[in-house]
Amino acid sequence: SYVLEGVGEDFIPENYNFDVIDDWEVVGDKESFLMTRKLLKDEGIYAGGSAGAAICGALKYAQKLKKPEKILVLLHDSGNRYASKIFNDDWMSDNGYLESAFNVQIKDVINELGKSSVEVINIQDTSTIGEAIKVMTEQGISQLPVFEEKILKGVVSEKSLLKPYFHGDFTKEDSISLAYHDQYKVIDENELLSSVANALLEKDIALVTRKGQVVDILTDIDVLQFVSHMEKH
Repeated sequence: SYVLEGVGEDFIPENYNFDVIDDWEVVGDKESFLMTRKLLKDEGIYAGGSAGAAICGALKYAQKLKKPEKILVLLHDSGNRYASKIFNDDWMSDNGYLESAFNVQIKDVINELGKSSVEVINIQDTSTIGEAIKVMTEQGISQLPVFEEKILKGVVSEKSLLKPYFHGDFTKEDSISLAYHDQYKVIDENELLSSVANALLEKDIALVTRKGQVVDILTDIDVLQFVSHMEKH
C-alpha cells in the first residue's frame, strides 16, 4: 500500500482511459516525498506529494528517451495540506523517508552487526541466581532473558544482580524470579532502528522479535556501533 494520497490508491478509476496512455512509470512514496521537498527547496514550488511523484515519473521516462525531448509535467497538487507530513522533518524521519543511519530496519542492523546467526542465550524461570550468573560469566553477556517455557517473563542483568547480591538480599541458591526486571522494550525486527534508539532512552535494552519470538537483544553500544559504522561509509 502507498502512503501517497490520491494517486497512491490501489484501484483504477472508472474514467481511466488506457487508449490515451502511451507509457507509465512506477514511483514510490519515498522518492515522491523527497522530490516534493526538493521542488520547494530548489525551485520555490510549494507542491504536494503527487506532484513530486509526477516529476519522478517524468525523470524516469526521460532516461529512456533516445534523443533529447521537451517534457511537460503538470504539478496538479498544492503543498498546503502537507505541512505536517511531507514538509515535517520529524514525520519524514519517523516514517523512514529521510536519509539517516537510523532509518533502516532492525533486521538489517542485526545482519550488519553479524548477529543474525547467533542464537539468543536465555534461561528458564526455574533456574537459580547462581545458574544465571554462571551463564552470563561463561558467555560474556550482561543481560539474560528469562522464560517460563516459551513465555518471556523478564530480563536479568548485571545491574539487577550486583547491588542486591552485594547487600545479601539474595543468595546463589535463590530463584531467578527474585532478580529479573521489566526494564526492556519488545520491538519487531521490521521496525526502524529509530524505534530502538527511542526505546533505549526509556529502557535498558531492546528485545527484538520475529513473529513473536525473541531473536536478538540490542543495547546502547550496539546502536552506537552500527551508526558509527554507517557514518564511516
